[in-house]
Amino acid sequence: VADCVNKPSGSWRNFKTFGGRNIILMDNDNAKMVIEKYKRLESEKTPFLSLYQDILYFINPRRGSVFGVNSPGARSEVTLCDSTAIHACDLLASSLQGAFSTAWCDFRFIDKELNDVEENRKWLDDSVRKMYIAISQSNSHTETQELFLDLVGLGVGCMLIEEKDLKTKDFNGLRFKTSAVDEYVLDENAEGFVDTIVIKLSYTARQAVQ
Repeated sequence: VADCVNKPSGSWRNFKTFGGRNIILMDNDNAKMVIEKYKRLESEKTPFLSLYQDILYFINPRRGSVFGVNSPGARSEVTLCDSTAIHACDLLASSLQGAFSTAWCDFRFIDKELNDVEENRKWLDDSVRKMYIAISQSNSHTETQELFLDLVGLGVGCMLIEEKDLKTKDFNGLRFKTSAVDEYVLDENAEGFVDTIVIKLSYTARQAVQ
């Protein structure tokens, strides 16, 4: 379980190293808190799963079932007679991806006077260039497409962006991962902004070590 909730001071004090990556270990109390929070939020989301499934059957059948694990090679339970909705979802998702994903790196200082210094502008431009290179060398295109398909069809999406496994002391590149709607839960603060994301990840023993 991966959780972005702020933890009390001292609760992230234990580390172990697997495959060159430091893994943060929670104590039992905090682990139970995360699991209980996930179960509560999951129960609140459950009434919407049937609606999500109906939508996905007709606009994005590749996503499969939102109820449990899909069996490899299993046949779809729905026979589509019209692909209009699939094509429309694909078209809008591609348009949004092209509009928003091509220029999402643009750095500026909050202090406007700093932006007027030529040396500062060169540093910002170089940082933007490096970000574009990192993004172009990652799997961002395929995962971003999946994100926009979910946003268009379901109105909600979740994508994790993180650094790849720490194989060197330098920057190791970016990894993008879009989670299916049944793999995560959200919670909002008093202002209606999402402030909690809990993602359920399933690994084999080999994958967990990697």
